[in-house]
Formats: sequence, structure tokens, C-alpha cells
Amino acid sequence: MKQKRESKCCMPQVRRRGRPVQIDQDTREEIVLDATTQLLSELRLDEVTMAAIADRAGMSKRTVYGMFENREHLLGACIARIGKTVFRPLSPAERRLPVAARLKRVLTHNEVPGFKDNSLELLRAIIASTRTYPLLARRTSEKSTIALAGMVIEELQAAVQAGELSIPADQMQLHADLLVGMALENPVPRLLDPELPLSTPEEIAARRNLAVDLFVKATSASTER
Repeated sequence: MKQKRESKCCMPQVRRRGRPVQIDQDTREEIVLDATTQLLSELRLDEVTMAAIADRAGMSKRTVYGMFENREHLLGACIARIGKTVFRPLSPAERRLPVAARLKRVLTHNEVPGFKDNSLELLRAIIASTRTYPLLARRTSEKSTIALAGMVIEELQAAVQAGELSIPADQMQLHADLLVGMALENPVPRLLDPELPLSTPEEIAARRNLAVDLFVKATSASTER
């Protein structure tokens, strides 16, 4: 018996199963935001609950609430992250392009995977819930046209400094807002009438390119005034 006990003690220890290896806070938040993005592309806004998000992320609701104090803050963070992929800042190489090409790149609408057929429905739901979730509506506005106008202003200022365009410093915001309004379709008609067909990628690109070409021609530093 003694010999058996000794041989048993010498056996290699088997690692017991337990909690998985802990992941850092940033990674955990990315998992939750990924889960939220997936659900927003699949479900109606009111169906994207904290319970559904926690289940898709493979976490408890308590863990999710530990990162985001409520549903509105989590959805706002998710919308902000999505917004960063719709209109992207220029790369260092793109910043060396002529001003018209730079503006066309900045104003290019990049499709977010999974949102091609759901983006208008999501926007309609956010607008409808503005009184209930004002932060969510504000974040949507800040990360869409307002953020885009800021990127356009950067390119306009760079173009003025390089002698490409002539725009008064106190009119930068006005010019940027005007260009964004010209280049992008107004979503209101389709929000009011879901039966209206969506514009094709070719139609979207043609409108953007025409708007930029007209704008650059009108504000060119070489244009005689």
C-alpha cells in the first residue's frame, strides 16, 4: 500500500478545468462591441438588448454593465466605432494627391459589412428614439456628417495653404457643409418612403465626383474673380 501511495504521488498533476485565461479590458470591450455590431445588422434596434448583447458576446450581463453603464452608452460607443469605418481619413500617400482627388476619397462612403440593407432602418429607429435616447442620437450625428465635415475642413485648409484653393478662413465650415450637402444624398426622402429604390454605387459616385469637381472649380485659387 505504501508503495502504491508513493507511486501515485509521483504521477504528473493534471491541470484542473476552471475559468478561462483572463483577457484584458480593451479586448473584452472589443468583443462586446463586435457582438453589438452584429446584432444591429441583424435585428431591429429595440431588439438589441443588453441580454442579447451579453449572450452573443458570451458574457454575463453583469460583466457587460461593468464596461458600459447602460444600453444607451453601449449603443452609442458601437455607433461611434461604425462611423469611423464609413468615412475614413486619408492615408499619408493619399494626402499627396491633388485636392479634387483628396476630397473625392474623403467623401467616399464605405459600406459597413452587414449594413447595406439595414442602415436606413437603423437610422430611422435612432431618429424615432431621440427623446428616449438623446445620447445615442447625438453620437450618431457627431460620428456621421459632423465628423465628415471636420475631415473635409482639414483638406480645405491644406489646399488653401498649398495654393490650390481660395477660401476665406472664416468660411471654412460653411464651405465644408456645402460640399458635404452637395456630395451626399439627403436620406430624408427614403426615411419617409421605404419603397423608394436605393441609389446604385455608380450613381452615388457620379454625384460625389460632380459635386467635388464643381466645388473645386468654383473655389480654385486660379479662378479669376
